[in-house]
Amino acid sequence: MSMLTLNNDCLASVTAVPDLFLEQYMPAANGEFVKVYLYLLKLVKDHQQDSTLSSMADFFSCTENDIVRALKYWEKQGILSLSYTAGELSLIHISEPTRL
Repeated sequence: MSMLTLNNDCLASVTAVPDLFLEQYMPAANGEFVKVYLYLLKLVKDHQQDSTLSSMADFFSCTENDIVRALKYWEKQGILSLSYTAGELSLIHISEPTRL
């Protein structure tokens, strides 16, 4: 088997993804859920703290329920927590992934 060489010519801004997420959480997760988590990391990095479920759903061409399903999955995994105000999602807090 031949060795692969990886190069990076990307000079654009970069979103950091915890290695532990890549190693332990990503392999078992639904690909759509992974996309939502990565997008949340980007929003936090860009200080876009006023995002909405609707804008995220539009970005992924999916429903708000699809976004909520992904968020609840990651909440069960313990890498984010959700807070509600008057029954509506009002805060997403991303936590450092922990070793399983």
